[in-house]
Amino acid sequence: MKRQTVLRLFKQAGLFVLTVAAVSALTDWWRSPAVPPDAAQMLMPASAQTLAQASANETVVLYFWATWCGACRHTSPVLERLRRDGVRVVGIALQSGGDEDVQRYLREHGLHFATLNDPRGELSRRWQIRATPTIVLVRGGKVRHSTSGIATYWGLKARLAAVSAWN
Repeated sequence: MKRQTVLRLFKQAGLFVLTVAAVSALTDWWRSPAVPPDAAQMLMPASAQTLAQASANETVVLYFWATWCGACRHTSPVLERLRRDGVRVVGIALQSGGDEDVQRYLREHGLHFATLNDPRGELSRRWQIRATPTIVLVRGGKVRHSTSGIATYWGLKARLAAVSAWN
């Protein structure tokens, strides 16, 4: 009797995990940004490189976030940890005030990833960002994966590994 109960619990847990994965994948698909035609030519902050050049041999993480975003308060430290691990992270601060406001926020929260300020939301509108935070993985000048909402370090590491393996 115990064995049947344990097997039933494993089956229920497996179905739950599959359901969560399917809902997550559908949500990522629905919220996925629309890549502007000239996205590969976007200049990277603190660099003379375009997005295509920067992502030619490595995956670049575009991180659309905002100072007013509650979920970003949990996700930004994850992106900072990835940056410390050597991943190229480029933040895009959505409607978060002027350049000084964004830089002060980054300093106060110990965030050191390069950041473009999007004070009027023009860049986020071009990408059709529907939720903050949105994380976009770019390799070879092309978007390979995107996700939105709270992300974990290990979840993003797994996605980065998958994108690297596909190329």
